[in-house]
Amino acid sequence: IDAAGRDVGRWEDILNVCHSARLSALASLGRYEDIAAIAETLWEQYPGNIGYFYMYVSALSEIDQNAEAIEVMKAVLKEHPEQTSLKNSLAYALSVEGKQLRYANALINQAIEEEVQMMQYANQGYVADGPQVLASWEVQGGAYYENVSQPTEPVAPQANIAYMDTKGWILYRRGKVNDAAAVFGALVPRVKAEEYESAEVWDHMGDAFYRAEQVDRAVQAWTTALELAEEQDYPRMWDRLVLANAAEKIRAAEAGEIPPVMSFGEGVDDPLFPEEDDEPVEAGDTEETETPVDDESPAMDTPTGDEASETED
Repeated sequence: IDAAGRDVGRWEDILNVCHSARLSALASLGRYEDIAAIAETLWEQYPGNIGYFYMYVSALSEIDQNAEAIEVMKAVLKEHPEQTSLKNSLAYALSVEGKQLRYANALINQAIEEEVQMMQYANQGYVADGPQVLASWEVQGGAYYENVSQPTEPVAPQANIAYMDTKGWILYRRGKVNDAAAVFGALVPRVKAEEYESAEVWDHMGDAFYRAEQVDRAVQAWTTALELAEEQDYPRMWDRLVLANAAEKIRAAEAGEIPPVMSFGEGVDDPLFPEEDDEPVEAGDTEETETPVDDESPAMDTPTGDEASETED
């Protein structure tokens, strides 16, 4: 490979392709500890290849080192603030931890708006209202929401599914269950149309629908999540959670009992699990708040570093 690369003057490109193929093969085998070690070394050798970095932090999350992955992502984001996908990855990791959720919300709002801008500039016809669509978009006649409550904060419906899943999950972890259910309700037809087969997304949907008192939709979502997780030869972290909990969620919901849904995030009052609430509720963070607090306005959501955000969460 090295010799062939030298012949065409692109030996590093060829090696990178081979390294990436190797890491992908390891991922298909569920060998995430190996991926973390290899990808970290490759990231140090090829700091310009952001793909190795993403493989590294993804593997850290898979081996239950999410906190370490968060710190690494924060450091890299300071050096590469132009990385829209990194903002989504960090926001989602924070939502999984249930911490610094306002900062996470600011990050995902930025990521969504930046992606919408890129879609518009690429002239792909995804948006009609310009780059500020996230700030200006309003639900009209429930066009994007079927049988769900309309959101109390603006949401861009055409951002990619992964980003909108992050947005919905952050809303859920902040206790804003109707807003979360609205976001996930808008995703259902898109997930089906795009054949986006993710047990993780469907499980998020189920928890949000249940909390929004849409039990039938929740059961349908959990059922889909379980079916998808069972198809995995080497289930990933969330697949394993689905395999462990989805059947009980379905049984409990159908029996009129409280299913083992995800609790709200740190410092958010959770009526289903009051014994877990050991910190006061954030001002403006309860689901009952109809008007979003100022820090949720996309125009103001400009995180300048985790130091400032940590004072709020």
